[in-house]
Amino acid sequence: LSVFAAGFGLRQAEMRVTRSELPSEHVAQPVLGHMTAALDKGTVAKADDLSDSQLAAGVMMGDMLAFGSLVERAMEVLLITLLGAALASYWDWRAIGLGLALFCVIRPASVWLLVSRNLLNARQKALVGWFGIRGIGSLYYLCFALSHGLADDVGDVVIGMTLSVVALSILLHGISIQPLLERYERSTAAKLDT
Repeated sequence: LSVFAAGFGLRQAEMRVTRSELPSEHVAQPVLGHMTAALDKGTVAKADDLSDSQLAAGVMMGDMLAFGSLVERAMEVLLITLLGAALASYWDWRAIGLGLALFCVIRPASVWLLVSRNLLNARQKALVGWFGIRGIGSLYYLCFALSHGLADDVGDVVIGMTLSVVALSILLHGISIQPLLERYERSTAAKLDT
């Protein structure tokens, strides 16, 4: 929570200094060209049109976001490696039923019931319902529960089920992400062409 508050405060300070509603990294990106996204994805501006503080804030925020993303991915690789090592001891076959219920019924139904039609169309809801949020967060919740007095006998079951469901999620979603997103992009492009 403190990291979120610090990031929020930093963004507010940036907006006060630059007097711009647009995040500075979006403005600085096409001018400097040092970020990896395509130039047509950012706001095109001439370097002379930008104030020095806005340009500096954009470079700093862009680099901070890139570094944060790098650290996040490195931690995910570490956690997934540890998950694989722990899975040999904690695999629970009951997780297959739970995982299928979560992936195919509970999460899609939640998305369909809670997300308005104005926010996502039917195809987008189906994708969000299938992929959901990153399952790696379940490991953080597991650690929280274990460190706050979860009984040992219940803890072993919860560990096994959580690790097994996360592993199933990685397997199923890892296999299906590329073909499903390619199909979604093709259908979206076809709609734009008509």
